Amino acid sequence: MDQLPSAPSQPDGAMPSPLPSLTLQRGLAAAALMAWLFLVIAAYYVVHKPFGLPQLTAFGQVVLDLELWLATLVIAAGVGWRLTSRWTGLTPVERLVFGVGLGFAALGYSVMALGMLGWLHPLTLAAVGGGLLLWQVMRPQSARAAWQAAWSAMPHPRGRFEWLMAIVALGCLALAWLWALAPPYAFDALVYHLRQVTLYLAERSIFVPVDSAYAGFPGLWQMLYAFVKALRGDSATQLIHLTTLALTVLTTAALGRRLWHMDLTWPVAGLLTAVPTLLLVAAWPYVDVALIFYTSLLCYALVAWRQEGATRWLVLAGLMCGIAMEIKYTALWYPLAAAALILPGARRRGVRATVWHLAVFAGITAVVAAPWYGRNWLLTGNPLYPYLWGGPMWDAGRTAWWDRPGTGLLSEPWRLVTAPWEMTIFGTEGLAGYQATLGPLLLALVPVLVLVWRHLSDTERRGLGWLGLFGGVLYAVWLWGVARSALLMQSRLLLPVFPLLALAAALVLNRLGALDTRALSLSWLVKAGTALVLVFNLFAGGIQFAHDNPLAPLVGVETRFDYVGRRIGTTYTAALQQVNALSPESKVLFLWEPRTYHCHTACLPDSLYDNLVYLVRQHGDADALARALAGEGFTHVLVNRAVMDLAVTEGSDPIGDRDLAVWHDLESRHLQRIYADGVTYVLYELRR
Repeated sequence: MDQLPSAPSQPDGAMPSPLPSLTLQRGLAAAALMAWLFLVIAAYYVVHKPFGLPQLTAFGQVVLDLELWLATLVIAAGVGWRLTSRWTGLTPVERLVFGVGLGFAALGYSVMALGMLGWLHPLTLAAVGGGLLLWQVMRPQSARAAWQAAWSAMPHPRGRFEWLMAIVALGCLALAWLWALAPPYAFDALVYHLRQVTLYLAERSIFVPVDSAYAGFPGLWQMLYAFVKALRGDSATQLIHLTTLALTVLTTAALGRRLWHMDLTWPVAGLLTAVPTLLLVAAWPYVDVALIFYTSLLCYALVAWRQEGATRWLVLAGLMCGIAMEIKYTALWYPLAAAALILPGARRRGVRATVWHLAVFAGITAVVAAPWYGRNWLLTGNPLYPYLWGGPMWDAGRTAWWDRPGTGLLSEPWRLVTAPWEMTIFGTEGLAGYQATLGPLLLALVPVLVLVWRHLSDTERRGLGWLGLFGGVLYAVWLWGVARSALLMQSRLLLPVFPLLALAAALVLNRLGALDTRALSLSWLVKAGTALVLVFNLFAGGIQFAHDNPLAPLVGVETRFDYVGRRIGTTYTAALQQVNALSPESKVLFLWEPRTYHCHTACLPDSLYDNLVYLVRQHGDADALARALAGEGFTHVLVNRAVMDLAVTEGSDPIGDRDLAVWHDLESRHLQRIYADGVTYVLYELRR
């Protein structure tokens, strides 16, 4: 029987031809699962949207502001660290604080130079900023060293009391940081700090037509705001200003280490952040806390010069004084405070050496301060516009109205003695009087120096003497202003002295143990009271934060403009919307309303609440005034009737019967009402 043919044999080691591989099956299953998950999740969120365009826009603005703030800080720290390498013998913390101060100034002067050349364009500023940032990224050693110095300057708290001060200080700064991320709304920012910046950017120059009493105010710090505003930043301006509060704490603590070889970082931080107005203003796009920072650096440099006698400290002092004078007019008095530390010991050093020291300081200060005052002279003919020599849109009437000599406390001289008590106990932020809430700690602690004085070392007394000389001159100048004019009765103008007071108060807390007895621990009582105030302050800040809800515009549940309206009044934002709806060729005269930051058309602010009175002085009657307004291109008039009526009722304005008669004639024959909210604002069109 024939056998069937056998199947061909497989080569050794060969496997049978497989079906579709298990790997392919798993891959297809995974792809199908991913497709299914994507389909379900996408379909769900098409119906149930987790966020919309408002949230994306809000979050994008927050990210942009944070990026611009950090970029500015990196540039300042890196450039400043390199600049301070020229000064030998500085500690890392000294290089950090002086370096960041110089770095901020260097960036500000760079923007100012572009503004003088008419190159204040977003692309130009982006190129300058991008180049400086790229320099720090490509060579990060300086920025890294500055960061390490900052980290090392924050010591580990010692004991429960310091831990409490650290927690409260950091908590207050965290709240302020979140506030600073919210849209700007503070009064002076809308009147001139940010408003001037928008004018510079619109004209691409710092030589813009003068239309405000504040047009000549020193603008170095505003150049930093112009830098971030040109790159679409908004709240970055506030974050930059808030940074100077942290730098002030580090500078003041470093001064304590230099004077007394003790670390007072957390007591200083706790005491300064316990001043409510200081913390509040730091989160606004103002210049006050920047001035405090440079004032602290100036005092530090002068104290270091008194200790070492090295010329490098006089050079740094001159730089800091000049920069301060480029930030705020009140720093024009700083050379007097500097002289109070330079002149003592002149007999020992000799007349020639003392003259040389004064010349070095004064010469550097003058050179550093010259750019903005030169700009004012070229623009207005007055380097101190509008003070002393007047200028465009100024007359004797405005000088008298703004100066108001004889309205201060000189008629009640005893109140000059009790001013510290009054401004601490009765002063309230935003209200008439001293217009600031200062907290009780500095007033409570600084006088205790009298009790601990005999327990202090000679070194500690000498250091307090230097602080007293410098701060005493600034206090005397402030008190002289309070005596002269009610307009200068502002505690905010005295804030540059507060770091020195905080340092003295921190020394008191450190030395209170010398007053303890077996029967009574005064140090425990004082620290317990201080702790109570700190906790109250943080608690009050948290309540205010919850009330203000600055997070709403950050997450897009409220527009940034609506947040501004919620903070300062919806009648203001509604009126500005009406103004912005006018044709682009419109030009609006504001009466009794100085805030024009949100104007998208040409607006003339009433910066001193005296536009009507000034125009009546210039033109006499309603017909001449109407012709003058038309000749200058004005098409509309916006009136804040609430402020006008209050000024007339209280008699706090320079407006008189003749001015009111001209206004009523102008209103009846030359103006046509086109909008009124029934509460505050009225918008008129000028009849042709």
